[in-house]
Amino acid sequence: MASWFDFLLNALIVAIIVILILILYRLVMFLVRRGTKKQKLPIEAMNGIKITVRLITVLLIAIALFTFIPGSSSLLLSISSITGLIIGFASTQVVSQFIAGIYLLFARPFKVNDLININNLDGLVIEIGLNFTTLQKFSGTIVKVPNKTILDADVHKYTVMLTPDITKDIGSRIDAQSIELNIEELSKVEKKKTKEKKQKKLGLDTLKGLIMNSEIVRYTFEIAVDLDQLPEKVISAVNVVCDKHRRIYRYRPQFIITYIYWRVHIRFKIYCHNPYVIIKNQSHFIQDLMTAIYGGG
Repeated sequence: MASWFDFLLNALIVAIIVILILILYRLVMFLVRRGTKKQKLPIEAMNGIKITVRLITVLLIAIALFTFIPGSSSLLLSISSITGLIIGFASTQVVSQFIAGIYLLFARPFKVNDLININNLDGLVIEIGLNFTTLQKFSGTIVKVPNKTILDADVHKYTVMLTPDITKDIGSRIDAQSIELNIEELSKVEKKKTKEKKQKKLGLDTLKGLIMNSEIVRYTFEIAVDLDQLPEKVISAVNVVCDKHRRIYRYRPQFIITYIYWRVHIRFKIYCHNPYVIIKNQSHFIQDLMTAIYGGG
């Protein structure tokens, strides 16, 4: 009877401890969500914190189970011996995936909302986890790429800093609406300072300095045109399409001829501050190019 009483007592203690751990887990997760919103942490950092909290919670529950239940040590030894072989085969991949995920979270070769290319796969990063990085392809398909694969792959990041060299290269022209928005934003900052600076006009250098510190997406791709089309017609048609899509990207798409054999290869560089605009408009841009070059409805 005493043994049954001890077992029930230990089970009750374990149940209470597990309940307290789960309550603490809920509280910590609530504080994490609240804190990350206030601090405006990146999504990948928030996911990393959540995963860490969950792992610690599982570890605490396991410790509680194998500490207070009689004979748990021998049970743990039996389970370990049975599953040891399986873990031995799987641990290499699991550990490598975990380490790769930790590296991506802290080294940050790219971040959420960056447009990247992994082994010729273009996609927008929508989540970085410990095991997989989730991409949205131009077609809208969601793809989960193992983090170990990413570390071993050639990764090209299309999101770059808008430096003076890039601005000179694209011949940036800011439309009137963008100028008004930037001046209004800068004015809000100036109003928080002294009253004298509040009345001061914002110069072009100040506006230019703000723009230089922002990021821009430089997406590149290439098309091939048959030589049965006149070169003058092809260049004229491409220029027309680039002028048309300038209103969409806010920058005029650029192009150069990279290779001529039995086809003419043309490489495009599209600059835009919003990667979603590039993804949404890419099929329309290609369709307009083909229609302008080859004709059609």
